[in-house]
Amino acid sequence: MANFYGFERIATMCSRFIIHLFQCPLEHPTDKRTRATLPYFIARVLHRVNFHSSVVVAAMILLCRLKAQYPAVQGSSGHRLFLTALVIADKILNDDSYENESWVTLSIRMFPLAEINQMEQEMCSFLEWDLRVDGEMLRSFEAALNEKFGIDRPYR
Repeated sequence: MANFYGFERIATMCSRFIIHLFQCPLEHPTDKRTRATLPYFIARVLHRVNFHSSVVVAAMILLCRLKAQYPAVQGSSGHRLFLTALVIADKILNDDSYENESWVTLSIRMFPLAEINQMEQEMCSFLEWDLRVDGEMLRSFEAALNEKFGIDRPYR
């Protein structure tokens, strides 16, 4: 039986959204650990950080904004996209955010510190530092995510 640490709904929704948006694979391109598929990775990270759902929704908003900025972009790793957006969302919404060194451990050591730093800088640059997210944006985006990508919705 799969262990999503109680995060199956949000992990499934996020992985469906990321795969849909960026046509990235379910598996990480180089890490072939048994529980390294995107939904399990998301669930494990969320279990470790224990964020309010608004941080996760903000991360999805940033990914949507990235896709809007670069419509033809595709992703080789949904894991990389998710983690990068979550790192940034944590920093914009939480006063006491994790340091990038902590994300190495939080990401089950899938990414080294130098890569996490680079991913964060690149995404901020690609987004032209447009990182704003407000309450209404979070509410409406979360409703849309649940409607189209929720676990109780047919998908693919």
